[in-house]
Amino acid sequence: MLEQLAVFAAGFLTAITGFGFNALSLPLLAVAFEPHHAVVVGLLVGLLIFALVLLLPGVRHAIDSRLVWTLFAWSLLGLPVGARILVLLDDRALRLVIGGLTFVYAAGQLAGLLPTVRASRRATPYVGVLSGLLSSSVSMGGTPVIVYLIGLGGEPRDLRATAVAYVVLSTVGSLVVLSWTGLVDRSAIQDAVALSPAAVAGFALGALTFRYVSRQLFLQLTLVLLAATGLFALIAGLR
Repeated sequence: MLEQLAVFAAGFLTAITGFGFNALSLPLLAVAFEPHHAVVVGLLVGLLIFALVLLLPGVRHAIDSRLVWTLFAWSLLGLPVGARILVLLDDRALRLVIGGLTFVYAAGQLAGLLPTVRASRRATPYVGVLSGLLSSSVSMGGTPVIVYLIGLGGEPRDLRATAVAYVVLSTVGSLVVLSWTGLVDRSAIQDAVALSPAAVAGFALGALTFRYVSRQLFLQLTLVLLAATGLFALIAGLR
């Protein structure tokens, strides 16, 4: 039941923001499953939800394809490193650092204590590498990308479309790399299939809600989601 609720809530918010499925669902999935298994299950179910977001009307036309492919190309350098971290190292320290920084940034933005940082496209390679590393190690690859996209500016539909297009590519890359480690097995696929109906139900509700979301509400919801992602990572790192 806990894992069903996790993917339902993650599916709902992913349909609105275009990211965060894995980061939001993983803390609860890791309670229901062995942590390494939970990462793979989350990636599999998340891939389905991200693909459904791409099928929504107008989403594909709003994608900044050049930016997406540039981010993905650079993320390929970080994916193998992240996979080795997942297999060989304790990820607690990485979760604590990334979770802490994410929470402080998002909470500071929401409280008006930190100014909005304007991003430059010259930072794209660095964001891509960092995203690849975090995607295959702690399922937080979307976090640096959405922070970067907010810094670049744009309308909610464009931000969501570009974010989800990138995360689809990143998730596929993560699963390919993780399959070499043997973590993508029949058990993970079966668990992902079992959780898919709840995730799709959450997605459907989120897709209906998105049409009523203004730019300001979108940015606030995204920052809340980032803060929650950072907090969950901190909790996971302290366990």
